[in-house]
Amino acid sequence: MPIEEYCDELDAMLAANDEAALSLDEVHGFMSAVLCGPGALLFKDCVCAMFLPDDNDAEESECELSSRLMEMLTLLYEDTSRSIEDGSFLPIVSCEQGDDNDEEEPDAQQWCCGFLMGMEQNRSR
Repeated sequence: MPIEEYCDELDAMLAANDEAALSLDEVHGFMSAVLCGPGALLFKDCVCAMFLPDDNDAEESECELSSRLMEMLTLLYEDTSRSIEDGSFLPIVSCEQGDDNDEEEPDAQQWCCGFLMGMEQNRSR
């Protein structure tokens, strides 16, 4: 399934969980960071690091997310990994209405925040 087919649904599901929840941009930035560096995190470890950031022992905790959300996060993780490997990687960023109201301008701030969180998570690797 192409990534475009589930991004809107995934973004809505992430936003519905909590006002302070990570956005799709941040999740993709985080996944990108933990996948592009040495010693990439496995999917389960990546998800636990994103959704249980204060838990020092994520291996013993369960990431309690809906099965549909986990399915979509798996698709995003696999697509991100594949695109990094084959050189087709593009960050998922939000777009905002430009000053001329005709064109949307990309806004990578949230993606970059997610990437930095992922780099911090993966610092020891």
